Amino acid sequence: MSGTNTTAQAGDWLQIVFTKISGAQISLAVTNSSSSNTPWTMAAQLVALINSSSAWQGADGVAAEMLVQGFFNIRARRPGLTAAAAQVRLTGSSTLILSPLSATNLKDNLSDLLPRNHLYITTGATNLAVTFPLNTPSLADGFHELTAVAYEGSNVRTQTRITLPVRVQNSSLSATLNLLDLPASAPVIGTYHLQVSAGTNLVSAITLFSTGGAVGSVSNQPTATFTVNGSNLGAGLHPFYALVATSSGLQYRTATQWIRLTN
Repeated sequence: MSGTNTTAQAGDWLQIVFTKISGAQISLAVTNSSSSNTPWTMAAQLVALINSSSAWQGADGVAAEMLVQGFFNIRARRPGLTAAAAQVRLTGSSTLILSPLSATNLKDNLSDLLPRNHLYITTGATNLAVTFPLNTPSLADGFHELTAVAYEGSNVRTQTRITLPVRVQNSSLSATLNLLDLPASAPVIGTYHLQVSAGTNLVSAITLFSTGGAVGSVSNQPTATFTVNGSNLGAGLHPFYALVATSSGLQYRTATQWIRLTN
């Protein structure tokens, strides 16, 4: 914008109306209080007001950028074609020359927002056979899940996975986990009991695990009963399994049992 002469008259005003993509309208205005000011001064005041007003600073707002004297840009704070559909309209005193005079969408750089005719070329094998060694003595005896994750090279979103349950048994150690009063679906507001029994008396520790880690641990007992407060876990699907350790260093992990706690 520019003025009809090099100074602005006292009482000249400049207003901008912003129409959000939701249809809501907000406005800001400045009024010249000094005959020594110029239209450029008023433009700079309006830019500062836009950038300091909280109603204009959200994700659905706009920002103002001063270019040269009397000229400034309005841009959407959110990227993308949808945000560019917002409108601004500049109005002011008759002594000021304003451009543009009508409500305008923020689409000056529309070509940057439109999809392009990109061609993606990727190479690779459609099938890849891979063998991984697994040292089972490094794992506790009992139940485990092996998960393989594969990525297709064009994008990380092409990730896929497959899970295989396995049971490792390198010793005679065994253990069982019994849900004494905890059915497959139970109220979250409740107290439940789970019993772990080891197949040996040489037990150094029994630890019960669920969502978030260890729920409790008992030492030097072949059988342990754990009390679980459902409200501590919260509503949802929760795993339960136990890890039994012996004084000789052996370990056994029970099969995971899934329980849904409901409100």
